[in-house]
Amino acid sequence: MVLLGAEAYGKGGVMQVTDNNIHQILSSDNLVIIDFYASWCKPCRMMAPVIEKLARKYKGRVIVCRCDVDDYGEMATAYGVRNIPNIVFFFQGNVVDRSVGLVPKETLIRKIQNTLAVQKQLERLQGKQQYLYL
Repeated sequence: MVLLGAEAYGKGGVMQVTDNNIHQILSSDNLVIIDFYASWCKPCRMMAPVIEKLARKYKGRVIVCRCDVDDYGEMATAYGVRNIPNIVFFFQGNVVDRSVGLVPKETLIRKIQNTLAVQKQLERLQGKQQYLYL
């Protein structure tokens, strides 16, 4: 789990991504979701409560973050963000999925559950590999 100061967390337990914490966040073993948004974007504002609900629902299992593309445009470009809202899913520092535009909460939940299932399978396989080497 990524341990950052309380100042990194904003409304609803959603972490605010900055140039100073992005590498620490993405180095987590947990699934990381970053919502790339802009304050002037109406669909982004509509997605904000959904992102906050996901942060509460998956607290401790998923790190849910937001990144303002107006403040961190280079970061958004680096992760292939061309349209917003753009919700990017990271696992072990790699982009594994994304959702672009206004989408239902259920779509995001399905993506989270699928990625968590893969994460669990990988952990089991890694555990078996360690057992084989004993």
